[in-house]
Amino acid sequence: MCVRSVHSLCLTRWGEFLFFRDRVAALLSPRAAGKLSLPIAFLISMQAANGQSLRQALEPRLARLSSKSHSAVLLWDLARSETLAAVRPEAFAVPRCLGSLLKPFLLLAYLNERCSDVASHPPEVPLCPRGDELLVFPVLLGDHAGSALQPCIGRANPQCPVECWYKPGHGKLDMSRALAVSCNQYFYQLSKQTSPIAFFKTLAALGVSASGELAGATSVAPETMIGLDSSLRLVPLQVLKAYGVLMSGHPSAETGNFASPAFPRAILLGGLRLGAAEGTSALAQQALPPNHHLLGKTGTSAAFMGGRYLKSRTDGWFLGFYPAAQPVLAVMVHYPGGLGARDAAPLGGQAIRMYLEMVR
Repeated sequence: MCVRSVHSLCLTRWGEFLFFRDRVAALLSPRAAGKLSLPIAFLISMQAANGQSLRQALEPRLARLSSKSHSAVLLWDLARSETLAAVRPEAFAVPRCLGSLLKPFLLLAYLNERCSDVASHPPEVPLCPRGDELLVFPVLLGDHAGSALQPCIGRANPQCPVECWYKPGHGKLDMSRALAVSCNQYFYQLSKQTSPIAFFKTLAALGVSASGELAGATSVAPETMIGLDSSLRLVPLQVLKAYGVLMSGHPSAETGNFASPAFPRAILLGGLRLGAAEGTSALAQQALPPNHHLLGKTGTSAAFMGGRYLKSRTDGWFLGFYPAAQPVLAVMVHYPGGLGARDAAPLGGQAIRMYLEMVR
């Protein structure tokens, strides 16, 4: 069997294997459960033998897929930290406004200020919950973090002076669901309770550099930390790599010794999984073949045209990770003049599907 065929078989069956493995692992000791994991990084790296020819065949197809919208698309090998294929890659190399792609970093900063996985944590910082406590802690944290988080009602109000993109309002949310639906009012309130120092420290620990005057800022508007204005600009490729660290839970060459704590990582992964199932990344999930699943986060930012950002237009962003159970492949999409959920997400799902079809 040729390398390409083996790689296709591995990817198309990996999601089903992990679905079974996760359920069996719940009945086993951690050490025994770990032995069920195949070296997925090796499986996708088998593509390297035919990597150049595959890239030459794939990139023209991706270019046709994105030609009408003039979108930029990047397929990224997480295990090898290298490009699999790219269209207009320059869009991912310069600082950009990324909209709601910032929200996982805010959530991580918020959680890291309020709980710790380290046994020798300061007495004022409680240990993160474990086991069954994970089910209740997201709600309790919102109710006990200084002031209760108000339900999202959609329209601006005295407690939350920003509108949510979902006009009817999302109501009361836990953390993972708030991330899945990318609720502006929830994250605005979260940003009011998170210090900018913790937020920028989280970005720096993940290898993401803030550009311009915000680098090292100690005071920023709440809207800035959730991507509702154009003040904060980040390099998209750095953001993709940072998400990759959060996916794996292990440090990378860019992040030194940083490894995401278990509890915040569980909340983030739950939100990205739910976002693909029924949240803002649902159109990306729908573009995949049956029984294939991804993790996803969308973003919508002010559009950049003619050297400046416009309030009258938007750009769409999408970050997707496949397969959902243990990602090895990432896709990033920049959709000029569009929205993250409506435009960038389905294009990202189509790009992953195209890749899977190419390696058959």
